[in-house]
Amino acid sequence: MKKLVSFLLICLCSVGYAQKGRIAYIDSDFIMSKMPEYEEANKELKKRTAEWEAVIERKKKEIKDLKDQLNVERPLLTQQLIDEKEEDIQVIEKELLDFQHEKFGKDGSYFKQKLDLAKPLQDQISTIVEEIAKKKRYSSVIDKSTSSETALLYVNSADEISDQVIRKLDQTRNKANYLKKKLNNLKLPKDKLKSKNASVANVMN
Repeated sequence: MKKLVSFLLICLCSVGYAQKGRIAYIDSDFIMSKMPEYEEANKELKKRTAEWEAVIERKKKEIKDLKDQLNVERPLLTQQLIDEKEEDIQVIEKELLDFQHEKFGKDGSYFKQKLDLAKPLQDQISTIVEEIAKKKRYSSVIDKSTSSETALLYVNSADEISDQVIRKLDQTRNKANYLKKKLNNLKLPKDKLKSKNASVANVMN
């Protein structure tokens, strides 16, 4: 899993009641892997990626077919026709390279959308980590998944709060789902309302 969470070196040193030097650790990769929302975001990204890769494969096949056809016809063509066909192939090759760069380049759609899909989840984690840090009076929280392996030779399990973050995320999600379900139950569906009104009318008649 790529390192998506660079924001989780959260410093709370400005909090007056924080105990100086007390540090906690999380593993954001592990936390994200436990979030159903992250799995859904990944599915959406994989769907888009598959569509882009299909376009790339079609373009590659088109180029190969044109080159094969040109090789077969070359002995029968004038140099001018050969040059024109080669130029046509070069245009399609450039379209392919441009598309690959647009979708999978350094600043391409893949990496931008990967960050965009993950950001709402990162914000949830960031908020909960800060709540826990303030409550437990940690001065800082370090993300192990974005830290150098050589820099973290040992972490005391008592200072690892990833499970606490996951539990809090689950509680927040369950509460939101409960409130949503309760709100939906308060809304009487139109078809049931019509049926109820019809029953009342029949009784009155």
